[in-house]
Amino acid sequence: MLTLFRRHLKSCKYTGRKHRSCKCPIAVEGTLRGEFIRRSLDLRNWEAATKLIRDWEVEGTAVSVTVSKAVDRFISDREALKLSDAMLSKYRRVTSEIKALFGDRVLRSVTTDDVRAMREKWKLAPITTQKRMEMVRKFFKFCVDSGWMEKNPAKGVETPTVIHDPTLPFTDLEMEKIIWAAESIREAHPRIPVGTHLEDQSRWLPFDGDLQSNTALEDSHSSWNRVCRFAITGWRSVERSGLQLQR
Repeated sequence: MLTLFRRHLKSCKYTGRKHRSCKCPIAVEGTLRGEFIRRSLDLRNWEAATKLIRDWEVEGTAVSVTVSKAVDRFISDREALKLSDAMLSKYRRVTSEIKALFGDRVLRSVTTDDVRAMREKWKLAPITTQKRMEMVRKFFKFCVDSGWMEKNPAKGVETPTVIHDPTLPFTDLEMEKIIWAAESIREAHPRIPVGTHLEDQSRWLPFDGDLQSNTALEDSHSSWNRVCRFAITGWRSVERSGLQLQR
């Protein structure tokens, strides 16, 4: 029978084994299948330690895979998938952090709170935090699929909400430049097809964000490129000349 107890630190106010309410390291002592065991579990969470001992009593200590070994197997699997060097570098960076934090701990002992504490140390932008947590979840999913642990401890860890800046509409000055260019460009580029209604299409831009996907506009894509360039260079020329546009 195995018995859990806390190895109280010098700074702890408790000294006896019966005290469990502190956060001192947890150790185990007892006999398992005829073998005497007395070792530290490298755990401070009593629930995780209890689960680990339960797994030992059912399956034995030999099947307990360490985090370091799981990381090595995961990286070997990523390499076998022929991922790009850049992607492999990202996986190595994430798993090296997992390996450094959890070391030789038994994989089954890693809890959601452990992963949450790891995330709290990140000083990253929200989108980067999301991407990194996706890789952490993928690592632990690999471990679950391999039969080394029952559930993914990273699955319940939340990430920051990413707020994407919306695409802003054209300003009044920008619209004035575009409409002026659409009306004046035929003088500079007379080869633009007469059926290309650039003036009408330019006036619809503020109201129809999908206008550029229309068939009529696709047919005149090169013409629109000319309008955009003409709106920039032509307007600057007008500003330099000091002339007033007649609208």
